[in-house]
Amino acid sequence: MKRFSLAALGFTMIGLTTAAPIVQAAKIYGIAEVAGAQRLVTWDSSNPSVLLSDVPITHLEPGETIRGMDFAPIDFDPNELQLFAIGVGGDPYADVYRIHRATGAA
Repeated sequence: MKRFSLAALGFTMIGLTTAAPIVQAAKIYGIAEVAGAQRLVTWDSSNPSVLLSDVPITHLEPGETIRGMDFAPIDFDPNELQLFAIGVGGDPYADVYRIHRATGAA
């Protein structure tokens, strides 16, 4: 009985002393509206008060605004995620855009 307790204590101590996995900060993308124009902004999740980039979103149809965006793989390179966005304007249809992350071009 005593031997089992010492073994259990040893395994518990090993479990408590192993390092937790390191969580890496992630780049977060968002849309900000400044003076009536939409901008693609990024920040680091470990320091959200500092913007990493702030570029205008260009080449949208007249009157359209971005209502949502998400990352998705593309067929010819499933490891490369592309940023896609949904643009909605005055007509009853929505447009799908692929946004260039560095320039904001749709």
